[in-house]
Amino acid sequence: MSFPAIYLVWAHLLHSMELLLRRLSMGYSCLLRQMGCMWPYPFLDLSTPWAPLWYLALALVHIPFYGLYVWLTKAKHKAFSTWFPNAFMRFPKKKEI
Repeated sequence: MSFPAIYLVWAHLLHSMELLLRRLSMGYSCLLRQMGCMWPYPFLDLSTPWAPLWYLALALVHIPFYGLYVWLTKAKHKAFSTWFPNAFMRFPKKKEI
């Protein structure tokens, strides 16, 4: 399991536990805050009027990085198939029927 997956599970467990304790009004949410359980991205706080613009900007920034990922993957496949023709195998493309 990768670190991002472990962090995602850990962060969601802490946030859900905090929400559960708040709903139960047990007063333990302040204890969780002292342990460091807080939203790690203050610029994505939904209580600000700028939140929709931040989320839109974040989504738009992902588009060129996805394009870079696709380009790097294609370059890797081309380079490896040229450098190691017998060792690097790709799945053949499906032919049209």
